[in-house]
Amino acid sequence: MMTRRPTPRPTSKPPISFKSFIGNQFFNDERSNEASGLALAPDKSHLIVVSDNGKIFFLNLLDYNSGHCVWENDDIFNDNTDFEGVAIVNTEWSQNDKIAYLVHEGGDDDRPYLYKIRYTYNPNLDSCSVELVESHSLRGALPCLTTSDGIESLTWKVGTSNPAVFYVGIQDTGRVYDITSDGSSNGDVCFESGIGRDDISGSYHDGTYLWSVFGEEGELAVIDPARGGCTLAVIDIPTQWDTEGLVIDFENDLMYLAVDEQGGSDPSIVAVYDFTYNVDNKECISNMMPRRSCTGFRLCSR
Repeated sequence: MMTRRPTPRPTSKPPISFKSFIGNQFFNDERSNEASGLALAPDKSHLIVVSDNGKIFFLNLLDYNSGHCVWENDDIFNDNTDFEGVAIVNTEWSQNDKIAYLVHEGGDDDRPYLYKIRYTYNPNLDSCSVELVESHSLRGALPCLTTSDGIESLTWKVGTSNPAVFYVGIQDTGRVYDITSDGSSNGDVCFESGIGRDDISGSYHDGTYLWSVFGEEGELAVIDPARGGCTLAVIDIPTQWDTEGLVIDFENDLMYLAVDEQGGSDPSIVAVYDFTYNVDNKECISNMMPRRSCTGFRLCSR
């Protein structure tokens, strides 16, 4: 069932404005903790943050300064731990059975993988654990990756199940494809990034629109899959960094961005923004219409 996005309330603030950091000291204490993809727990109590060095973080949203936890165990993922995206299928997740999906980036000489995990997290004890449920190579679900820049974002296509469908963004092309939770392609149509270039770094589906962030550009694009993936808006992100992950909480008018550490000198950050931007009833931007080249692609051989 499709979720209905609440209409943002009138406000005198800019539509996107910086609010706070989450776990600032947590990331500052250990600078090898790299933040990449983000997912929001359905009960809004915590974020799951994955990293490209194999760690999985759980950030407490009830107290930005405490109760955070980090988990690391390379063995269960067979060293495929370049995690760039994480997503939760809301209909599979419950308080007693917390399920999430991770994506290993992959590249021209490295198969991308989708992992289904079960996890526990207790912010009162600063404890967390991860169990592997199943894994699937995505080599046959996408066109062959021609460079080392592979999958950079993962988001659940809201309302899909059995199997669930995800949008995955490819860094070296900026294109977004449909894949399923069993590691298959969901059809031969994909979408351009939203700004007509590569280096997509995070994405989020709200049940109607697909939002994509481009960290180096400092821009947030929104496309309408129902209209062939046409771009509805491109929005500048104030007070932004080289963003890696994106989540938008429309019910609470909040946006979360994850930023990887910069050259080993600065710690990762997860930033919170007040978010009141509304794209309902917007027309397609004429110079950002879908391109024919994003249909009928050939899947890579398994």
